Amino acid sequence: MQKSREQINQERDALYAKAKAAEEHAAVGRGMATAAAIIMRGWGETVQAKHVLECAGFEGIESLKDGGVDQYDIDALTPLFKQ
Repeated sequence: MQKSREQINQERDALYAKAKAAEEHAAVGRGMATAAAIIMRGWGETVQAKHVLECAGFEGIESLKDGGVDQYDIDALTPLFKQ
């Protein structure tokens, strides 16, 4: 049975909304990583910076890279994962 144009449009819209929500979630994570990097560069507060990263779901350098975090911020956060 062939789908109607309306069904196709609804499925497309649902996929678009899901993709948009995923990107917004990823952007929040990148923003939290940037905040943690600012904490590290500005104050050197490892406990607070690590807590922010954990709340964002980052577990190590690879997860930061996979999450699209800028290398500049990763460089500031690297010491957190060498402890």
